[in-house]
Amino acid sequence: MFDIDKFIQCIQNNNAIREMGSKEYSDKHLKLKSWMDIGNTMYLDWNELEKNGKDERVK
Repeated sequence: MFDIDKFIQCIQNNNAIREMGSKEYSDKHLKLKSWMDIGNTMYLDWNELEKNGKDERVK
């Protein structure tokens, strides 16, 4: 089951995703890394998944 509270915490703790006025928000590489970190936090097997497996998980 997806933990929505944990997901919200991850977003709230990440300026690259949450804070449009921040320097981090404008950095597309940092933003991608932040989303990958969140994926890793939310799914224990995130790093073992292929790209299409990750895409399926986040749909």
